[in-house]
Amino acid sequence: MNWSNDERKARQNAATATLKAGKAKILGEEYNLVEAKDIREFVAETPDVRDAILELAEQEKVSAIVVGSRGLSAVKRFILGSTSSYLVTHAPCPVIVCRLKEDS
Repeated sequence: MNWSNDERKARQNAATATLKAGKAKILGEEYNLVEAKDIREFVAETPDVRDAILELAEQEKVSAIVVGSRGLSAVKRFILGSTSSYLVTHAPCPVIVCRLKEDS
């Protein structure tokens, strides 16, 4: 990617904030069985994050990968690819796919 330094930093900050908010939400759940030390987040600057996630999972010998799903239609999923589907197929460990609950 050919982002300016300012844009790169802004994207990294936004991704980090999103990950930290997700981690706080998981840890704040009433029936949570996960400890903070068990959750790792990382920001990868790559056009295709799928292989970066798999490499990290293998390096860190993680017991599971938790990933979100945007709920793309079948056509968009075919054209754009699905990170969660790819990870489920290729990961060396279980993959948990979470779908955002839509507001009523």
